[in-house]
Amino acid sequence: VQTCSDIENIYLDLKAGNFEFRTGDSFAVDTMSAGEVKVKSYIANNTWTVEGSKTIGNNENGVVSIIIPKGFHAKKAVMKLTAGNILVSGLSADNTKVEVGMGKCEIKNMYSQHLNMKCGMGDIVGSCSMNGDVNVDCGMGNVTLTLTNSADNFNMSATAGMGCVAARKFMAQEVSWITISARCIILM
Repeated sequence: VQTCSDIENIYLDLKAGNFEFRTGDSFAVDTMSAGEVKVKSYIANNTWTVEGSKTIGNNENGVVSIIIPKGFHAKKAVMKLTAGNILVSGLSADNTKVEVGMGKCEIKNMYSQHLNMKCGMGDIVGSCSMNGDVNVDCGMGNVTLTLTNSADNFNMSATAGMGCVAARKFMAQEVSWITISARCIILM
């Protein structure tokens, strides 16, 4: 039987609903404010998996909280949201994958060595510190990233169909770090 001390990876398959991913004292899922919600959580192969149901129940304004301990660093973190909203705060991982179908993913204070983002018809908005490759694939949605560290620390590749990718950074440097194939790109 694996316990929380065995967790190295995080896999969130959230289907539909309103979610927040944040730091706290331990690994936990809190559905108290979400009303009647079906969420399954288990640990297997050193991976903590949280699976949501296809609907969030009767409380459309309810939020399911997914909590990790402060200071936890994952080898791999995967977040999939089919429809709904997720606020991600304080995630740190070697490899991170974020997929949003229809909905919004807001990211605050995230660190990742390698980041892959895929956005269908939704929106991904966030700030992150990177130390590796950033790959963004945007269909009809919008992706806006504020990259908080030096451009020397990462390479970015962005593709967009009918959507829009906006990348901005706090440090004024040349933008030779980004490769783009898109209809709408905004560099700030």
